[in-house]
Amino acid sequence: MTLATDFIAELAKGLAMAGTEGTLVRADAPGEPGALVRFLLDHPTRRDEAIVNAYGINALVLTFAATDDLIATPPKKFDLILVSGESPYVLDAVLKRQVLNTPVAFTAYVRGKAE
Repeated sequence: MTLATDFIAELAKGLAMAGTEGTLVRADAPGEPGALVRFLLDHPTRRDEAIVNAYGINALVLTFAATDDLIATPPKKFDLILVSGESPYVLDAVLKRQVLNTPVAFTAYVRGKAE
């Protein structure tokens, strides 16, 4: 449990310094205001073959710390991430990352547009 707690704390520090702020809007509650979240935003390169083949060349990978709110109601396919000044990101797939059966993060994939 300590290893998982340490990992979550370090990820939270990284998100506080380098994370992107957005609003998570649940697909099953579109009228709700959404929850403020911080996440890492990564653009995979062509070398990330598996991601590019599955989600397209303009895919995005979002990494969220496993906060109490996200553990209670994990993000899922078709949820939206709203970032100020950008088009909404629609989650295509979400994976729960665990250390010793304790959720520590969620990795979400956003499908890229064809070029």
